[in-house]
Amino acid sequence: MNRTNEHTGVRGWLLVLCLMLTTIGPLISVWLMAHQYDEFAPYLAGSAGLSVVIFVSLILTGCSVAFGAYAGLRLWRIKPNAVATARYALFASLAADIVSTVIAVSALPMHADGPLLRQVEIDLVPSLLFFTVCLAYLNRSSRVRATYLAEQR
Repeated sequence: MNRTNEHTGVRGWLLVLCLMLTTIGPLISVWLMAHQYDEFAPYLAGSAGLSVVIFVSLILTGCSVAFGAYAGLRLWRIKPNAVATARYALFASLAADIVSTVIAVSALPMHADGPLLRQVEIDLVPSLLFFTVCLAYLNRSSRVRATYLAEQR
């Protein structure tokens, strides 16, 4: 494959992905974590177990966000194994979102959250779409192949 200036470098959709992983995604995640904490706050005083579970969920989410930011920086700086790291970070983020959603759905009384399906749709559909689009982009993009060609060998 021939590396041309047109298809190399962190520009276009690759730059958007880097920005999503390093800045936009973490900002959204912090807002969502604060919202999740506010949602559970009325129930925390009555249950020490719930407090621990929510704390674990927030830590898990925070770690996945930090790993995503690390992966985004590796992509942005065109480091070795950056694409593989980004793939792992996407999988970790999706797994954290699934676990956090299961915790949220199982920890709150049904009357507080509404129907189960609606909660799953609100929490998981955006994550699943982001994961699918980003993973497809990393696997099929000519810019990604050209920019990270050395790591593909």
